[in-house]
Amino acid sequence: MPVAPTGTRLWRDLDEAERDYLRSAPGGSLAQRCRKVGAKFKNVSNALRRERKRGRIAERGPPEAPPFPPPDPKPTELGTTIRVEDDERGKVVTATAVVPGPSRILTLEDLLKATEVDLARWRVERWRANSWEQHSVKRGLVTLRQVRANLVPNQDYPAQLALERLLERIAEHAPVYDPPPPLYESGEFLLVPCLFDAHFGKRTLSGLTLEQTAEGFIDAVRRLLGRIQAGGWTVGRILYPVGNDLIDADTYHETTTAGTQMSLVQDLADVEDVVCAVQTQAIELLASVAPVDVVAVPGNHDFHVMTWLGRFLWAWFQRHPRVRVDRDKASRKYYRWEDVLLGLTHGKEEKTSELPLIMATEAAGDWAQSSHREWLIGHKHTQATLVQELHENRGVLVRLVPPLADAGAWDFLHAFTSNTRAAQGLLYHKGGATDVVTVVA
Repeated sequence: MPVAPTGTRLWRDLDEAERDYLRSAPGGSLAQRCRKVGAKFKNVSNALRRERKRGRIAERGPPEAPPFPPPDPKPTELGTTIRVEDDERGKVVTATAVVPGPSRILTLEDLLKATEVDLARWRVERWRANSWEQHSVKRGLVTLRQVRANLVPNQDYPAQLALERLLERIAEHAPVYDPPPPLYESGEFLLVPCLFDAHFGKRTLSGLTLEQTAEGFIDAVRRLLGRIQAGGWTVGRILYPVGNDLIDADTYHETTTAGTQMSLVQDLADVEDVVCAVQTQAIELLASVAPVDVVAVPGNHDFHVMTWLGRFLWAWFQRHPRVRVDRDKASRKYYRWEDVLLGLTHGKEEKTSELPLIMATEAAGDWAQSSHREWLIGHKHTQATLVQELHENRGVLVRLVPPLADAGAWDFLHAFTSNTRAAQGLLYHKGGATDVVTVVA
């Protein structure tokens, strides 16, 4: 069939064979058929509509639905994980999306859990969660969600890994102790030496050196033990809280954990070295009296350093028959002895009035088996005793322990120079009664 110029011929210009071709719809759209005969689409469309109204063209039924595809023998389930591959230098090589199961990722925590990212090697630089709507032929209007995180290598990871390996070697070759028999065959008291807020490395107004701070700390331990022995208290066990701002800074830039700039008398490496030596010596002295439970309590100045110090002490005293070290990095710890339940925290983040309820919630089992309950906190650089009644006959004592550190520029600015510097030995009887031995620094 000859093809006339496209779009120039009207319905009246077509012969009957061409009109039948346009009416018959043998295949393709009407516009395609109009192009083949050179007809003007709008004119032909109007003409066919008129003929359809007059009954000259039979109405066509709906097109037959295409056959459904055969079901997938292995249907894909909803869910997303991401496998991250990286080279030895900690740089991302590929990130591949996989669909393994029905889990849904709605939060950053869900994403990190599903991706199984090693957070020791990677840290979250930024992340976002967003959603949008999209029309689906099968499901209609659906809401799509996305959780996305940008990870960067943790620059401290090589140093942390090296320290981990060092601690493993220390634990394998820890010194073997043959301590003398305990001072008392059977003791009725639990001793808690409280040497809080020592702030090793702090630049003080009196000009104390790092070595003088170390000597003063060990001297306080010796004097406490001497006072307790002279007083006749029979100690059966010792709880030794290590930390509570033991070190004045937490980074090699001489800042606290939160980033507050400090000024150390020596490099942080020197401070850490002295602190490790001082704490091993203090624990050895305490273990000559009774079995010792060491609990690391991080402060707001030294959260990360105290985590590693707790692990160092755990490795060092692996073979000591009378020393146990709790190296857990939690900021709040609980310790139960006989009927006494003690809570240990630095006191920076928690409200004092909320501590009793926190203890009842987090240590419910020990709470039920105790009759005397106390919190020991520092941070305030003062001493006081507050009682928060929980119900009519039972209460929780919140004890503010005095600081051991000498005053610095910050203390002078806030007029804390007259506060008592002291170490305390708290003696708990099995029935809950408490005696306090104070050694002024």
